[in-house]
Amino acid sequence: MSRLDNEKESKLKSRKFGIDVLKQAGLWENEFRAELAAGKPAAEVYTLFVERLKWLQHERLVHLLVLMMTVTALLFSFGAALYLPEKASVWILVLILSVLTGAYVLHYFRLENLVQRWYLIENEILKYSNK
Repeated sequence: MSRLDNEKESKLKSRKFGIDVLKQAGLWENEFRAELAAGKPAAEVYTLFVERLKWLQHERLVHLLVLMMTVTALLFSFGAALYLPEKASVWILVLILSVLTGAYVLHYFRLENLVQRWYLIENEILKYSNK
C-alpha cells in the first residue's frame, strides 16, 4: 500500500462519526473560488456546486425534521411534567430534551445560514459565467 493510500485510509477512519458539514462546506467554497480563479469553466464549477448545494439542502431538511420531532417530544414531556409535578424523572427528561433542543436549534441555525451563504456564492459563480 502506498503512502497516499495509507493517508486516505487514515482520513476515512478518522471520520468514524461523520464529517463536520460546516467545515466541509468551507473547504468546498475555497475549492470553487480557486477553480474559478484558475480559469476553470464556470459551467463545470456550477454543475458541481449545484450537486453539493442539493446535498446541503437535504442535510438542512433532515435536521429540520429532527428538530421538529425533538421539540414535539419536549412539549409532550413538559405537559407530562405539569400533569405530574411530583415526578422528578419527568422533570429530568424535560431538562435533557431542553438542552438537546437548544443544541439542535443552534446547529439548524448554522446550517440555514450556510445554505443562504451558498445562494450568494451561486450568484458569484453565475457572474463568472456571464463574463
